[in-house]
Amino acid sequence: MTNFTPGPWKVETKCACLGVFDSKGHGVANIVYGRPDDELNANARLIAAAPEMYAMLKEFEDIFTESGKTGFAAHIKLLLMRIDGEEEAK
Repeated sequence: MTNFTPGPWKVETKCACLGVFDSKGHGVANIVYGRPDDELNANARLIAAAPEMYAMLKEFEDIFTESGKTGFAAHIKLLLMRIDGEEEAK
């Protein structure tokens, strides 16, 4: 499993900067300005949801494998490998 900062993450504006922060208020990601505000906020929300999406992907991989839907399971496994940095090592 990837050693990313545990969730939940949340979007906040601190010191006039839009960012994603962990449950202790530590920064996880800064959102760089230069795009429309709605796009910046959408990007921040997507990043903040990453820990939950990772956990769901792991669950779906197991569900699809057990139900015999190996094509879906294989696709999810490749995505999880990219997230875990395993694909880059090849």
